[in-house]
Amino acid sequence: MSKFFMSMIISICCLFCSCAYKETIKTGGDYAYLAFVGRTDGAVVVVDGQLMYDLSNNDPKKDIRYEIKPGRHLIEVKRGDDVVVRRDLMFGVGTVTEVSIP
Repeated sequence: MSKFFMSMIISICCLFCSCAYKETIKTGGDYAYLAFVGRTDGAVVVVDGQLMYDLSNNDPKKDIRYEIKPGRHLIEVKRGDDVVVRRDLMFGVGTVTEVSIP
């Protein structure tokens, strides 16, 4: 009886150990990020034709990142009426894309 009982315990333990445990790790959130370097004074950012960010008060010593939805976007940086940067970029989840402003 005890051998039968021990074999049942071992069989049950083996059965439970073979069950899979699914673990999901989420990194980077659901956004991509834009960072701007260079001459940001008086600059605004237009994404896909819509005004999104005003860079005129950015501290150049700080690493400031702006959230953007993943996918393809047309990024324009304007200073007054002049377009100083125009880039068609593809953004992936959790990535940081740096845009240099002359």
